[in-house]
Amino acid sequence: MDSESMKAALTELEHLEMASTTILSEANDRLRVLSHSLQEAGEFERGALVRDLHAEIRHTLPLITLRLYELGKQPERPDAPPHAQQVADSFHILDRTLRQLRALASDVQGHNA
Repeated sequence: MDSESMKAALTELEHLEMASTTILSEANDRLRVLSHSLQEAGEFERGALVRDLHAEIRHTLPLITLRLYELGKQPERPDAPPHAQQVADSFHILDRTLRQLRALASDVQGHNA
């Protein structure tokens, strides 16, 4: 191989190196953009889960509190449902709410992992 051929090959190699560096840099930039988009999507999803959780708790816990408060004020009457059933119903609502809370909290923790 003569000197001119070697220079041409070296020049071609330098061009290929520059091109591959450019391609790699562009790929890294796209990867950063996609990573950022994925992170934003995760934040949005966690926010939605937290909003759902807050809405459920904000609705359910005052309902349970009100039911138990009213139950405590009422004397038992023969024509009314027994207090024990109303308490059991309230505990059922509370149990369901706590299970939903745990499931949502687990989902949020799973997204943070």
